[in-house]
Amino acid sequence: MEELLGKQIPHSAQAEQAILGSMLIDPRCIGDVCGVVKADDFYSETNKLIFETIYSMFSYSMTIDAVTVLEQMRINGTANDRLSDYMIELMNDVVAWMIEEGYDYSLLGGQRQRYEYFGYTPAGNALRFEINTGNISRLRNGNT
Repeated sequence: MEELLGKQIPHSAQAEQAILGSMLIDPRCIGDVCGVVKADDFYSETNKLIFETIYSMFSYSMTIDAVTVLEQMRINGTANDRLSDYMIELMNDVVAWMIEEGYDYSLLGGQRQRYEYFGYTPAGNALRFEINTGNISRLRNGNT
């Protein structure tokens, strides 16, 4: 019996962080995530508290981004001194995964000026158009 008590429950810290980071970066996914994932699915107590805060804010139609979640956790008394750094880590991990997977474009949800608090820099919009002879030929022939 003691042998069983000493073993950890199988879990994936990376999966938990990916879920939370995605919810912070793009709040539009929260409804879908909350339909599948529950707070008790989180092994890490910190991740569980962050999820519960996001879920509660979502239920009350509050603005959800890294800053507002952190502030709500401070109000609830569930934030600690390292939570701000951890929230940055969550978002950076998701961005790194998106780069690794080859995503060309991503949008931050919420008010982008809030992300400056976590070290992100608003960059505005960037569009790139390529014009070459093949494109011009197609346009001249009426093909778009």
